[in-house]
Amino acid sequence: MRTRPCGFPRGLARSIGKAVGSLWLAVLVGGGAGAAPPVSSREAADPDPRPLLVKIHADWCVACLQLDTTWTKLERAVGDEARLVVLDVTDRGTLAEASAEAERLGLADYFASHRSRTGSVGLVDGVSREPIRVWMAEPDPSVYVLALSALPQPGRVDPVPEAESVPSLPAVSAGPDEPIPPVSAAPDEPIPPVSAAPDEPIPAVDLLEIAWEPAEAERIAVVAVAGADEPRQLHEGDALGPLVLERIERFGVVFRHGDEEIHRVLTQGRP
Repeated sequence: MRTRPCGFPRGLARSIGKAVGSLWLAVLVGGGAGAAPPVSSREAADPDPRPLLVKIHADWCVACLQLDTTWTKLERAVGDEARLVVLDVTDRGTLAEASAEAERLGLADYFASHRSRTGSVGLVDGVSREPIRVWMAEPDPSVYVLALSALPQPGRVDPVPEAESVPSLPAVSAGPDEPIPPVSAAPDEPIPPVSAAPDEPIPAVDLLEIAWEPAEAERIAVVAVAGADEPRQLHEGDALGPLVLERIERFGVVFRHGDEEIHRVLTQGRP
């Protein structure tokens, strides 16, 4: 009878060997327990903190072509204050290149949510890579320049204006105390009565025509006012001197004068 040498079973020994090899490889590559924590893709890809102006472009997009002149002016006006990025989505080839460029710049999230908005220009924060504002086919370059100038500049400290020196006032010598004379109240004077204004006369009104509709706002009454050259068109609620047109009915109108109702009836054209 053959006997097996003492030791671990072959399967168990093979598993232990693989585990030890993997651990040794991790120590060599990662530096063991003292390895630095993983860095986010945004920080590792592009640490430049300057803001970005990102244009989503396609050759078949009319608005994108109209922005070419604007982009040229922006490149001269912005200089090193910001980075101008064009992500081209014209076809599958340019889309793949744009995706890779967006990943390199830490703009993968922005590109994923805005790549279908051709002709858009986004102002993206250089640190968080979050969009600050997005325009659609804005042709005026000054709009982008003003938005950039409104951003806080890292490391820039605005000087605090010095307070103006206020000249000292000469000391005022206190004079001898003098008693304040009492204020004599003026004798009561009767308030003259307010004379009431004479009542405005009620104008003579003749009802000429009614355009009656179910909706109150569309009803019209045409009236002739004594002394007026032309007839007037009135809606419910309109004022005619001291009168207010309260209601337009099918064959007449009701004016209100204070608590009094004044009726005018349409005589022409009534069955």
